[in-house]
Amino acid sequence: PFAQVTWKVVPQLELSSGIRYTHETKDSFFVHPVNRPGQINRLNDPIYKDQTFTNWSPEITASYKPVPNVNIYGGFKTGYKSGGFSNQSSYTNASIPADLDFEPEKAKGFEGGIKTTLFNNQLRFDVALYSYEYTNLQVDFFEAQTFRYITTNAGSARTKGVELSTEWAPISVP
Repeated sequence: PFAQVTWKVVPQLELSSGIRYTHETKDSFFVHPVNRPGQINRLNDPIYKDQTFTNWSPEITASYKPVPNVNIYGGFKTGYKSGGFSNQSSYTNASIPADLDFEPEKAKGFEGGIKTTLFNNQLRFDVALYSYEYTNLQVDFFEAQTFRYITTNAGSARTKGVELSTEWAPISVP
């Protein structure tokens, strides 16, 4: 479920806050149906993993409109991507369920900016600043030594930047 509350503090200032709750259960298995030359695989011997994930992802945003066509905003947001079970293209007799599972990825950060429509709605100009940190970053990669694709967690990452957008639609041009 997701719930959100919006409150107009004064006509020009609005606060909104929301939260998403996630609960998942996953019952996964992987079976390797063929042997590759030079590899000792668990041929037709399934490996099982039962997983349960829960997460609360809150967010809050403040929006200020000093004039009707200008919106200045800022917010704190969080995000979540479920964990899972990597169905690798091969696994050996030594493989255990922990070799195949990966944890949920989470993100949190801030963004803010200004959105405008100017000159009788002929020009739109938006600029946003953002900074997000990801933990348990999920990555897919090819492992050449064992000739397999793997989904795993790779620590953390930060993304930050500026986004600029403009649109000009003069009334005089049909």
